[in-house]
Amino acid sequence: MKNASLTHGGFYGHFASKEDLMIAACQHALHQWQEGWRVKVASDPHPRCPPLSTII
Repeated sequence: MKNASLTHGGFYGHFASKEDLMIAACQHALHQWQEGWRVKVASDPHPRCPPLSTII
């Protein structure tokens, strides 16, 4: 918190509840994971199967 120049109250004040904080953290983690895989798949020179978007 100190490196971001935030107080604990300032940080937690962005969320209505602990549940909202957890939802935001999970959404962020899922987005990071998804982007990592998107980059990995896009950079594969020899894909073994077509992109999911072409199947659906």
